[in-house]
Amino acid sequence: MRADKQPLGLKPWYIVDTERAREILAAMDRYLVSGKLVPKEWMTELQERIRTAINPNSCKKRNSSTTEESSAVQASR
Repeated sequence: MRADKQPLGLKPWYIVDTERAREILAAMDRYLVSGKLVPKEWMTELQERIRTAINPNSCKKRNSSTTEESSAVQASR
């Protein structure tokens, strides 16, 4: 392994949000096929995940906390 190669980091939030949205849709489909009602919390979360996937900068709380955590990690080194 090359010494100058950086270690694998984290997936970007927009990818995580997109994957989560797909998981929510699949769960909703399973519920509907079985004749059950989809929990409204799932709809709310799906809306937020889609909003964030379309515009990754739309979630200011998430972006600011990530920046704060990065700064804290850098300061501790």
